[in-house]
Amino acid sequence: MAGDRDTVELYLEGMPLPPERLEELAREVEGVFRRYLEVERVRLLTGEDERGRRWLRVAAVLKPNGS
Repeated sequence: MAGDRDTVELYLEGMPLPPERLEELAREVEGVFRRYLEVERVRLLTGEDERGRRWLRVAAVLKPNGS
């Protein structure tokens, strides 16, 4: 995601939520990452696998030490 930069990622699969609720969850997790970690950016990805199960990935690129 960011080359050799440190990242924190959360991946959930098989989420039994409608798309709009999954988006709300993604925004909540993004807020937690931003509140508790020193991040440069956060990426939110959602989708469905081949069996129709929803998944969510939240990935945060951490700021370098001393920033």
